[in-house]
Amino acid sequence: MAEKRMFSILITESDAFLSLPFSTQALYFHLNMYADGDGFINNPQKIKRMIGASDEDLKLLITKRFILTFESGVAVIKHWRINNYIRKDTYKPTLYVDEFNQLIIKENGAYTEKTNSPLQSNSEPVEKEDKENDDMPYSEIKDLYNSICKSYPKVKVLTEKRKKVIKKSLTIYSIDELKKAFEIAENNSFLKGDNKYKWSADFDWLINENNITKILEGKFDKKNKLSDEMAEFYNMAFNQEYNYENE
Repeated sequence: MAEKRMFSILITESDAFLSLPFSTQALYFHLNMYADGDGFINNPQKIKRMIGASDEDLKLLITKRFILTFESGVAVIKHWRINNYIRKDTYKPTLYVDEFNQLIIKENGAYTEKTNSPLQSNSEPVEKEDKENDDMPYSEIKDLYNSICKSYPKVKVLTEKRKKVIKKSLTIYSIDELKKAFEIAENNSFLKGDNKYKWSADFDWLINENNITKILEGKFDKKNKLSDEMAEFYNMAFNQEYNYENE
């Protein structure tokens, strides 16, 4: 078993997690520390007893879907691949192949059950449960943008389309990286409209994963202007409606 584990603030600082009792949070951290390379634990009951947690603590983690349990008694950390960066040189596949095959990995990296999976926690339709327990920090991203990007139009509503783009971007970039991109945009005159095209970025453009990459890689840094070739490319892109649904 590896000696180091990581935790994402997307999970551990979410309202859903912070609303749990401290003893339940502690159990979650210990289960993560004892999980294998794919996030599976074969002795959750033993770990619960070892740290003095209660049956209610374990039930809460299952009910709130921070862990998923199987009929075999094995459990898996639902957000394992969000918490941990999987290194190919140290990765060891789980021994619990039957349990692993009952899962699918969602676009954001979280595990969820296949529709025919006999998981103990699958008491309601999977799609409904996942939607109700969507723990992406949408409001945090909106508030971060509004507090930093004061030169841009203020965001008032988080539509499902915007949430979809945010969720996709957060599978690649951390909240700190999005914050950095917002800060760069706020201090970049080209993105604020000081260009010959009189084009200005907005929230929908700034939260797109491809545009975050361009900002963080400095595509707009050189005297806040692009090369003629790049400018012509972006001019064509700016004059078209950006279709996030196809990305």
